[in-house]
Amino acid sequence: MATIDPSGDEGSAPSDSPAVDFAQYRARRLRIRLLDLLDTLILAVERRDLQSVWDVLDEDDAVRWFPAGVRQEVLAIARLPRTSLRAPIRTYQFYHQIQQLAGEPLERTVDPRQLPLDLASPGSARPTLPFPASPAAPPDEPRSGGGTNHRRYGSR
Repeated sequence: MATIDPSGDEGSAPSDSPAVDFAQYRARRLRIRLLDLLDTLILAVERRDLQSVWDVLDEDDAVRWFPAGVRQEVLAIARLPRTSLRAPIRTYQFYHQIQQLAGEPLERTVDPRQLPLDLASPGSARPTLPFPASPAAPPDEPRSGGGTNHRRYGSR
């Protein structure tokens, strides 16, 4: 007959195990995705393939993370003739910055197990901000419907 030990089924992590910060993994995955998009974008710009440039720029991550200067630069260069010698300098700089971030370890300044929580009791009085009432418009105010200096249609 099998016995079940209920002591290990609380669902919580042991207190001596370190917490895992998944933000590092998400950031690494995003940097790899951006580098892939930039590789594709640079190839499309070098070939002066405007449709391929637009395809890369329409990707969700490119829309969200590429700076406006990079987008404008690659569109301008992709429209140039193949014989032009203009290089996408901003794109290369952005690529270099992303590569530098990929090799840099993230600093841990705060213990992730210690999250700042607002532990004020629900019955405690919170300060209210008094907002002044909106002042009434003076009777001469033309926008409020009063006043004598109304222009009528067709009058000058």
